[in-house]
Amino acid sequence: MDGITLPPATLEHTKDYNSRWPVHPVSLLYQQLALSFKEQVKPYMPRKTKDEAEQTRLSIMQAAIEVFNDKGVSRSTLADIATEAGVTRGAIYWHFDNKTDLVHQMMSHYFDGIDQQVREQHSGLQGVEMLLKAVDSWIDIIEEREDIQKLLEISFFKMEHTGDMSALHEIESNILQSDISQLVSDLQHNVQTGDIRADADLTKASISFIALSQGILMQWILLKKTFSLRSVLISSIEALLNDIRVK
Repeated sequence: MDGITLPPATLEHTKDYNSRWPVHPVSLLYQQLALSFKEQVKPYMPRKTKDEAEQTRLSIMQAAIEVFNDKGVSRSTLADIATEAGVTRGAIYWHFDNKTDLVHQMMSHYFDGIDQQVREQHSGLQGVEMLLKAVDSWIDIIEEREDIQKLLEISFFKMEHTGDMSALHEIESNILQSDISQLVSDLQHNVQTGDIRADADLTKASISFIALSQGILMQWILLKKTFSLRSVLISSIEALLNDIRVK
């Protein structure tokens, strides 16, 4: 037992999930050894620098985009993604707990990262002016980057929120609530400056803004980009904002 540090013998370690009675002390020792061994045999990964590890993580997410876009999320396996990325399944488990975690981190990395970048780019602006500039920047990115277009297609059409992926439903619900709150805060600035009516329902306007934007993006992807995303989206948002602006 040299080199092995046993975890503390707590009551939680001694209980079977289906019984209130402690296990035998010999069984407890076995469980402690097994737990310690399990902690030491996490999938082996050669020691890498922080940058190299992050590059591996990014390559896995890029491979996942290709696999999910080709097969759909539910029919894709981590083995498929490992093959596409040219890594082992152990490498995937080193960076992600499971497929659900991979999807969540992938979406967060790209969409949250771009949103933060866009907001920083227009940090000197506020309210409606900032929103319109942000939408314009998002359109530039969506039209230029094929990986973002594939991610949108996966999110809209190739990802079921059932089985193991059902946990994403709550995650996305929380993100939506956060986005609505942020939009309400942005629009509130224009209420204070007198550009938006004080009696406007900002929550309703924010939900409409998100639904409108997502709906147009879905149609743009579904119709194979056969119309001008910028023209349709910007004019539709302007029409929405005109309903709550001071005349």
